[in-house]
Amino acid sequence: MITLEECAQFAALETNELFTGAVFSSRHQSLLSSYRLNLKRGPSAVRKMIVSDIRAAIDLGASKYAADLVLVLRMFLSKHTEARISQQTPRM
Repeated sequence: MITLEECAQFAALETNELFTGAVFSSRHQSLLSSYRLNLKRGPSAVRKMIVSDIRAAIDLGASKYAADLVLVLRMFLSKHTEARISQQTPRM
């Protein structure tokens, strides 16, 4: 799995958006599977959806859920390298 620093780089997340503390469980696998249902939109679109949901969780003060989503994002970007924002691509 990619590191938190790589996750931030590949998804254009700020340091304050990288909640930690989630321990992998079957719930995370289920959540990842639900995002993968949207792969027909493209891997980048799925990455954007997860990042948007992380930011929404942060805005709501749901830090545990944000940590869960960061873990899901790390899992997604580990398997779907084409969804990563490259160094040459401008950040959103």
